[in-house]
Amino acid sequence: MASAAEQLYLSASSQGFGRQDDSGVLRVYTPSTPTIVHEQAKPIANQSETLTPSVTHLEVSKVGFIGLGAMGIGMATSLVKEGFNVCGYDVYEPSKQKFLAVGTRASGAKSPAEAAQGAAILILMVQNAAQVTDVLFGAGKAADALPDSSIIILNSTVPPSFIKDLRRRLISLGRKLELIDAPVSGGVARAAAGELTAS
Repeated sequence: MASAAEQLYLSASSQGFGRQDDSGVLRVYTPSTPTIVHEQAKPIANQSETLTPSVTHLEVSKVGFIGLGAMGIGMATSLVKEGFNVCGYDVYEPSKQKFLAVGTRASGAKSPAEAAQGAAILILMVQNAAQVTDVLFGAGKAADALPDSSIIILNSTVPPSFIKDLRRRLISLGRKLELIDAPVSGGVARAAAGELTAS
């Protein structure tokens, strides 16, 4: 709820609404700091304006994929079927074993760091912001393992303020790591068919 409320605030701010227009009901779901959403809506200084060029599976030697749950397994499998070499990791070993059965382009990692090692692209399909932080900077150590100039695609639904903080943290590493915020919707069946919608 907090994530949805924060997204509503950002949308309203971009249309000229201010704090005087805040709904009391929505305010219940926003962070305890009254101005945090409005502060987070400001642009990040020193953010690269260049777009990442499109690449094909022939140009990407490895995709790391963390989170092989109900939707993640379908997403990772779709990548393998499209010809990408995908190294998957999940805390639940049976999910990883199911992914390994997909084909020779599917490999398994023993940790998030191993999935990230040598990956041009790292996809995160974990449950929430806390898990993203743990995977990248905590016990998972995936950010340390990623090569410079790698792309992190975050498919989890998290608050916009978290994305801005995460982008700042990645920029501060000085390794040109790119972050793409791409929460997905569509359910398990569409994930398996490679037909999810990114918002």
